[in-house]
Order: sequence, then structure tokens, then C-alpha cells
Amino acid sequence: LEMLVLLSAIAVAFSVASQVAPIQVKNSAVEATKQEMDALRVALLDYYRDNAVIPSNLALLAQYPPGPYIRATFTPDDYAKDGWGNPYQYTYTPGVWGADHCHLYSLGPNRQDDGGGGDDILAQGPDGRIGSAEIRKEIELMVQAELVVIQQAAGQYLIGEGVFPQNINQLYNKGYLYDNSYEYDRWDRRYQLDGSQFYSRGPNVSTSNDDIYPP
Repeated sequence: LEMLVLLSAIAVAFSVASQVAPIQVKNSAVEATKQEMDALRVALLDYYRDNAVIPSNLALLAQYPPGPYIRATFTPDDYAKDGWGNPYQYTYTPGVWGADHCHLYSLGPNRQDDGGGGDDILAQGPDGRIGSAEIRKEIELMVQAELVVIQQAAGQYLIGEGVFPQNINQLYNKGYLYDNSYEYDRWDRRYQLDGSQFYSRGPNVSTSNDDIYPP
């Protein structure tokens, strides 16, 4: 009788374990996928910080130059695959600076594309959307901070020389600016002069809708 009780207990334990194990494996894959997608999101935004555009595909995150942006977190073979070995779903939507965005999600445990629904796992953000608006604002504030320093130097130039400087080189030549980091904006272009205001032409020099002026 004791032996029957023991065998029965073992059978019950085995049954419970056989049901729990797949759940644990699934949860582990879900957690690993979420962690990788969080890291991918950071890499995508870092790429945008440096290039003023979201990459058109995930493979660009591994390229040098300008990156790589994922080497420290992912191995070359699996950074683009989720916990079930399927490629991450990625779409890029171009737009004006600050409006371009991408969608990133995993097919999830069922390995079927549910269009972001079902058991698909979405990146952080509305509907898996990763936008560049937050990075645009961050860069604009950095450029504006430099423009404030340049405008202050231009005001000192006006007082000392009696005329307003015609270009940023005059501020350096006369010693009103010393740090060469103020000569170029985030896109390695010289700050321009508009009347009595210096400004940046932004990432797109062919249009004026992304020009950056002092606050």
C-alpha cells in the first residue's frame, strides 16, 4: 500500500511538472524577447541621435560606421531574432525630422503574424511604435544651448567692435569665442547668420522647416 501511495505521488508530481515546464519555457522566452526589444529600442534611438534618421532596417544597427549600436548587447547571429528564433518584425515609415518612426514587434509564442495583436509582443510605445520626436527635442535643446553662447559672444562683439559680426569666424578671430565646438552644429555644418541671429540649418539643408534658432 505504501508503495502504491508513493508511486501515485510520483505520478502526480510528474504530471504537474510536465504541465509547469512548458509554461516556464514560454515565460522565459517572453522575458528574453522583451529584454532584447528594449535594447533594440535604445539602439534605434541612439542611431537617430547620431544620424538624424531612423534606420530603414535593423541590420544597419550592426554596421560600422556609424555604429555598431548593438555589439555590446547582442551577438551577431541572434540580435534580430526573438526568443523563438523568428526575425523581429520591423517597418520604417519615413517623414520629416521628428515625424519619422518605426514599428518593432515579435510574432510571439504562436510564431504567427497577428499584425501586432494576438500574442505578438510589441516594443515599448503606442502600438509598438518608436518615434524620433523625443530625440529631435533633445537635439534641438543642445543646439539652442550652443546658439545662446554664440549670441552672447556676438553681443560682446557688438559692444567691443561697434558692429555686429558678419559670420562666426569673426567671433573666433577677435577672441570672443575660444571653444571650437561652437563653430559647427550637430550635423557638422557652420552656424549661419540671419540678420542679427545665428542659427542652425538643421539636418535637412534643402528646406527651412527644420532650422533651429536660439530660444
